[in-house]
Amino acid sequence: MSQVLEYSTDFFIKLLKNIGISAYVIHSAEDYSKNPYVSSAVHAFRQTPDTIYRYILGKLQPHVLYHEVDHLQCHHYALLLPFEDEQTFLLVGPVRNSALTDNQILQILEGLDLSSSSRTVIQSQYNSLTKEQDINTVEGLLYGYCQEIFGEGESFTQENHSISPADYQNKVMDSLPGMLTSESKSMMPNMTVDELYAVENQMLDCIRAGNTKKIEQFFQNDGPQASLSDIEQRTPDTIRNFKNQCIIQNTLCRKTAERGGVPPIYIHQISSDFARQIEQITSVEEAVELIRYMARKYALLVQNRSINEYSLPVQRIITLIDTDLTADLTLRRFAQELNQNASYLSALFKKETGEALTDYVNSKRIEHALFLLNTTDLQVQTIANSCGIYDLSYFGKLFKKYVNMSPSAYRNSIR
Repeated sequence: MSQVLEYSTDFFIKLLKNIGISAYVIHSAEDYSKNPYVSSAVHAFRQTPDTIYRYILGKLQPHVLYHEVDHLQCHHYALLLPFEDEQTFLLVGPVRNSALTDNQILQILEGLDLSSSSRTVIQSQYNSLTKEQDINTVEGLLYGYCQEIFGEGESFTQENHSISPADYQNKVMDSLPGMLTSESKSMMPNMTVDELYAVENQMLDCIRAGNTKKIEQFFQNDGPQASLSDIEQRTPDTIRNFKNQCIIQNTLCRKTAERGGVPPIYIHQISSDFARQIEQITSVEEAVELIRYMARKYALLVQNRSINEYSLPVQRIITLIDTDLTADLTLRRFAQELNQNASYLSALFKKETGEALTDYVNSKRIEHALFLLNTTDLQVQTIANSCGIYDLSYFGKLFKKYVNMSPSAYRNSIR
């Protein structure tokens, strides 16, 4: 593709996205799978992106703008681009020019042989198309783009297709082998309750072990889709249903991280952050991605913060340090609180952590100081006090020992 064509295409895609219309240049099935609408179709119809990609590619002809109106009255456009390999196309849509109510959508989807969870996915994807568009305007932009890339002297045509709910499965689903129709349900059944719990437990086991590598492998095998695959319509709001599922997952991950040995102070911070993110979800794809992100973050938390390998006295000391850096964090205080000999406790702490207690406390205080310097505009004195160090001169010396520069110099270096 020439530079002029690349520029024209990039500009056109940005133009469409600025007015709320999705557009993608598709070189392969891998590119196609990045389309959120395809992601929901893959989940709902148990199909691979490669199969759907080949289905669309098989419909395209040179200099023909393919236009299809689906069963939910959404418009889709595809155009074969002038690559030598004839395998690359522009995909525009879905474009919604009218709004269906939830009841209308359910009535349409009832005519399709889909599971309740699959209907939920499709309904959620439709509801995520919040902006209605004027189809004449959209097609006018497409015609202008076609003239730009083919040249005004070249002719092109538009091929229109409309798929009603009655013939949707005959025209689309039957052309994609393995779709979830009555005939294929026996080959690809929905997961049983036992299977869903097994998948969920597999993910939680990875989190408890802090095994991020296995977490990635788990999700490469459609772990998030499995965890969201059979959500019932407990409320009329489909997005609310998925948010509720994410809340459940956040709770399970939080309790698993606690069993993995993470002090509650760290769990509370990450759990609260995820609670806020869950309420900002607007689509099924965001819910699936957040499930994946939560699992990885909790596994990393266990990997970096677990204290299960330590003895109970050392676990208690670390928890007290992490809970309040401004408290009395001396060996004498810990020995009194745990009713242990100070010399024994000091030797035990160093043996298990590899650091003397004083060095461990200082490193945690400087770690917190770095966090505050990076995320706030607090004065250095205030930061020092927040870390439990009330002598500014001593704080400066300690900070320089660990970071090789003063707190002020560090702050200037990150601005």
